[in-house]
Amino acid sequence: MIENECDGDVYRLLKVAVIVATMLGVLTVAFFLIFADEPYTALYLIPDPSPYTIDNGNIFFTYGLTNYERGNTVYTLDFYVGTVLYHTETFSMRSGDNFEGQGIIALPIDASLPLKVRLDLKADSGSTESVHFWVWDQTG
Repeated sequence: MIENECDGDVYRLLKVAVIVATMLGVLTVAFFLIFADEPYTALYLIPDPSPYTIDNGNIFFTYGLTNYERGNTVYTLDFYVGTVLYHTETFSMRSGDNFEGQGIIALPIDASLPLKVRLDLKADSGSTESVHFWVWDQTG
């Protein structure tokens, strides 16, 4: 009879341990699904067929971005030619939205090639992204 009581106690203890372990597992998975997803924004250049074209001293290029932040996000996009800030845009996007834009930059008169063109994107959440391409002499 003592053996049966001992088996019952072990069974109840094992049952409680299984329930507690299952609850801890569910809470851990819920935490990682809800809170561990790191928000970010993807900034990229769209080559068509190359990252840029030059026409009459202007550099034309296409860029895109996708908002994977949580909620509506305000962005500041800075365009640099070499180390000089050329232009700044501020706009907002909802989470999950995509955007494609056409960039036009006047080639500086005193520019020496190759020349680096950089786009820096700053989100109000604190995240930053940057892409760049080099403008080379296309005369041959």
